[in-house]
Amino acid sequence: MSNDKYTFKKLIKELKSKKGKGTELISLYIPAGRRISDVAQHLREEMSQAANIKSKSTRKNVQSAIEAIMQRLKLLKEPLEKGVVIFAGMVPRSGPGTEKME
Repeated sequence: MSNDKYTFKKLIKELKSKKGKGTELISLYIPAGRRISDVAQHLREEMSQAANIKSKSTRKNVQSAIEAIMQRLKLLKEPLEKGVVIFAGMVPRSGPGTEKME
């Protein structure tokens, strides 16, 4: 059990270190028992709303993050017992123009 706790704390520390443009980072919290199909439908609606973002680069990054989340959700066939949290977005590596989807 202590190994799980260590792994969890290490993951939280890593997540805290990630920085990016706030409007381009997506946080998705799915509570226990929520149907994955409902979440996927909501994300499709968000994708169409993202098409209205004026900045081309921001629009592209937000849509890429939503697509990445939708791909991960396809791996989940049923609601999870404890829920799930997904973070996605373009995170710069070493300055402007070096962003990578995480």
